Formats: sequence, C-alpha cells, structure tokens
Amino acid sequence: MLGQLSSARLAPYYLAGVIFAYYGLVPAVVQAVWGIDAYYWKLATVATTAAVSIVAGFHIPVFDRLVGGVRPIVLPARVAAFGVWGAFVVLVFVILATADNIPFLNALSGASTAQDLIVQRQDFLAARQGWEAALPYLNVMFMGSIIPYALAVMFVNMHRLRWIALPLVMAYSLLALEKILLVKVLTPLFILAMQRRVWNAAILVLMSVLTLGLFYLTTYLSRGETSSEEMAFAEAMSHASPAAQAASGFSVATYFSTDYRPSGAIDLLIWRSIAVPIFTAADALKVIDTELDNQLQFGATSTFLAPLAKIVTGRDKINFDAMVYTYQWGSHLGRANSAYFNEASVNFGWPGVVGFSLIIGLCLRLFSRSPDPAFAALWPLFCWNVFQAGLIGTLLSNGFLLVFAFMLFVRLEETAAEPSPRVRRQS
Repeated sequence: MLGQLSSARLAPYYLAGVIFAYYGLVPAVVQAVWGIDAYYWKLATVATTAAVSIVAGFHIPVFDRLVGGVRPIVLPARVAAFGVWGAFVVLVFVILATADNIPFLNALSGASTAQDLIVQRQDFLAARQGWEAALPYLNVMFMGSIIPYALAVMFVNMHRLRWIALPLVMAYSLLALEKILLVKVLTPLFILAMQRRVWNAAILVLMSVLTLGLFYLTTYLSRGETSSEEMAFAEAMSHASPAAQAASGFSVATYFSTDYRPSGAIDLLIWRSIAVPIFTAADALKVIDTELDNQLQFGATSTFLAPLAKIVTGRDKINFDAMVYTYQWGSHLGRANSAYFNEASVNFGWPGVVGFSLIIGLCLRLFSRSPDPAFAALWPLFCWNVFQAGLIGTLLSNGFLLVFAFMLFVRLEETAAEPSPRVRRQS
C-alpha cells in the first residue's frame, strides 16, 4: 500500500491537488469569509489554472521515446561516484574554510541573538562576495538534487559506505540552520523505504523520529536567545512595524499577515507552514501589479535568463523575491519565495502559467517512466521546489536539469568489484 501511494505515477495528482487546495481553495474561502485581500481571488484563479495544466502535461507522451530509447554515454560507476562525491567534499571544505561563523555551532552555544543568527546565516553562504559568490549556487545545486540522488543510489545498491555518507551529509545540512536541506537529503530515502527498496520498518521509524527531532532543534536554535517578542519571526522581527509589535489577540486577518506573532517554536513552525506561503503568494501577485506595473519581465527574474531578457526588454535583472520580501517586511535581508506560477506570471503572464505547468507535468512523467528507482524517488523534491519556488531555479540552480540529462543520456557501467546495480530489496 505504501509503495503504491509513494509511486511517481501519482505525483502529478498529488501536486495538482495540493496546489488547488492550498493556493486555490484556502485563499478563496479565506477571502469569501473574512475579505482579507482581493488578490486572494486572483491567487485562487491562477493556482486552479496551474493545477489543471500540470495534470494535462503529465498525459503528454512527447518525451517517452527518450526514456530507454537513446543510445547512452557509458561511464564507469566508480568514476562517476568519485567525481560527484569528490567535488562535493571539495565544495564543503572550501565553504567551511572560508566561513566566518558556523550558525549551528553559535546557536548551540547560546551566545547569539536571533538577529545575530540572521546575519550569520546570510554570511555563511548567501552574502558571499567575489569568487566566493559561486559557492551558494554550487551548494544549492549539489544539495538540491545531486547529493540526494547520489545517496539514494548508494542505498539502492547497498553500497558499503552508505551509512558513512548519510550522517556526514546530514551533519553538513544542519550547519546553516536550514531545515529544508535535511528534508531534501532524507526524502528520497523515505520514498525508497516506503517502496521496500531500502531499510526495514525499525530503521524507518528511527530515522523518522531522528528527523523530527533535528527539525525541531533547528527551529528552536534559529531563534537564538531573545525575548518573547523577538521569537515571533526571527528572520524579520527587527523590521516589524510598531503596529504589528503592539498587536494582541488572534484574528484570521492577522494570522495571514506579517503582523502575527507566534508564541513559540511549534507555533512558528505551523504558521510558516500554513499561512506564510499563502499570503506571500498573494503579496507576490500584488507586487507584480503595484511595483512592476504588470509589465512582463520575460525571464529577467532569473540569473540565467536575465541576459536574454535584457536583449528583449532592455531592462536589467530584477530580484523579484527580494522585492516581495521588502514589500512584506521593509527589509533587504531576505527573499520571499512563492510558488512557481508567480514566477511564470511575472515573466510571461497567463501563457507562462500554463506553459510552466505543462513542463512540470512532463517532468513528472519522466519520473514515473524511469527504470531507475533512485531517480524516481526524487519526485517529492521536485514537487516541493515548484510548490514553494520557481521552476527555472528548480531546473537550473537546484540541478534537476543535470539529473534529468543524466537519467536520459548516461548509463553507469559496474565493474566486477563493485556492488550489483540491480535493485535489491532489504528485509
């Protein structure tokens, strides 16, 4: 039962259903009952269009003949593994050697305030300058898809180093207090465990408890030693408006806004999981209208496409996520990501929403038709990325385009001394 429920064949229906319910139905109900923001209606309409288009794209067989039908490039498995893990080890060494502070260690010592941790998390990777500016992009590419895929391959093939690689990658994922990195590392393994390809029930339960514990720990530590008021939202608390700081009591309108003040780590986690993505997506649509005059950007929001967009429009690259964050919090410290359909909308309008959604459906079809269980187990990561961020960044910055190309055009050749590549079931 769990194996069927975790199958990539159901991925488009999961994603479309969640997008419709989360970004479509909830905003429509909230707006109809409480009348918070008229842009909630637009968000519901865009999300519904996106959900329908994802399912439609999944049923288009345009890339089917590429799966197993292309003569692949043959690489020795040992060479490929050495290349991936060797490059990752070098990257981690350079990141740690050039870092001024390690946020996790500082938070664990209790010597840093919430504001200190915000700055330290920015400095750890995002705020790098000069040649070091390439490090956050490489880190996102490896941790976004390449390392989760490499770990999944190790566990599927029962590689003898798998229980060494996993805890080391988990430890590294905690250093910047970025909980999502831990989730990305473990999600493909949980999918494979649900399909009974790796682990047994006891190990699955143990890893689940450990993951929840680490998730809570990083949420708690990211607040630092602060007052109860500062605990509300550590990444933007110092920029809250006076009216927001004075607010008390509970209301739906306040809950779906930056004025809400969580009472602790659990409340903060729930609020950021339920309300923040919804009102951020609505705010992104508002920014398109009010600050960009509803002018299409034609890829100017993407680092990779901005040079081409400048040729078309003559406009420079814009940091759309930073614009939304500034609109919400009045700060330039962070970025407010929202679902892929907002990226599509700001760049290409309604045709972009439909086109990006069709592409996502096609990608999910590749997951469902792949004979590689490690690759197929990446579908939740892909869905999560487009659910709360852009499609362009998912394919390029997060490395999924490389993983797709690897699956379609490369075949690993095992030597006699290496584990069998066939899928093994662990009892």
